[in-house]
Amino acid sequence: GAEELLFLAELDGWCHLWHLQLNADTEPALQQITHGEWVVQKILLVDEKLRVVWFLAGGIQQDHDPYYSHVCRVSIDGDREVTLLTGDAEGTHTASISCCGRFFLDTWSRIDHPPVAQLRCAGSGSVLSDLERA
Repeated sequence: GAEELLFLAELDGWCHLWHLQLNADTEPALQQITHGEWVVQKILLVDEKLRVVWFLAGGIQQDHDPYYSHVCRVSIDGDREVTLLTGDAEGTHTASISCCGRFFLDTWSRIDHPPVAQLRCAGSGSVLSDLERA
């Protein structure tokens, strides 16, 4: 059977997600999952069943401060197109993904904007509810 490893590495000069597939019958296959002139800062959740990864990325929006972090999602298989889930809110985000993978709690702020806590859809990033504003 095949075994696999998902990891962060700077193999192309930027910190990105990589997928290593190990199969007893063939050579190991290494594939880059994310790419571009931005960095993956932290893996938030890997859904092995849906084969999706949620993560924090820095510098992913060209018109935003590169130190701001955003919540993103990408498929391990398929097109590997990164979905930016918090692009509507410029700032530094932290997130907790629900165990079912349908929602996430997004808390974000920036130096000129007080903290905001929002419940968002994990598929689209749309705001379902503003939970708190400082």
